[in-house]
Amino acid sequence: MKRFSYIFLMILLSANSFAQGHFVVAWTDNGFNQMNIKVVSAAIGTDALVAGDEIAAFDGTTCCGKIILTQPIVIFNNLTYADIITSEKYIDSPPNGFVAGDAITYKFWDSSQNKEISGIAAEYLNPITGLTISPQLFTSNGSAVVKLSFANQAPVANAGPDQSVNKGVLVTLDGTA
Repeated sequence: MKRFSYIFLMILLSANSFAQGHFVVAWTDNGFNQMNIKVVSAAIGTDALVAGDEIAAFDGTTCCGKIILTQPIVIFNNLTYADIITSEKYIDSPPNGFVAGDAITYKFWDSSQNKEISGIAAEYLNPITGLTISPQLFTSNGSAVVKLSFANQAPVANAGPDQSVNKGVLVTLDGTA
């Protein structure tokens, strides 16, 4: 029985080590001057993220840390909170972490839709009072508490300024806005 348990444990650990997920973190090993970001709520519209979904923290285009959820995050239930461990950029090396003082942005990976979602709103909280505080920046050996959400809103059309043209004159319309 001990041997079976050992083999089962090894298979489980091996399978978990191959679970890379969608986002690729730029750093390896233990990281450098880590910042811990505690996510206390994460939702797309009114739906909480679920097991298999991912949350990643970015400095520009550099993925500085991520978490693959094993369960939904339930606000006010600290047993479900997700911790994103980020790493600061090593000196004189390619982008492999955050730069202290830079803004933190987030992306979700919705595993049920196989879709990456950006434009995530972040509401930072005081860890003692739970009150909203100013947006946090990446900090060496720092920490943050955050609620993340994405409001799936329909685009708003902007046709640009009004135009008056004479009949028969070529008109170019631009719908990119």
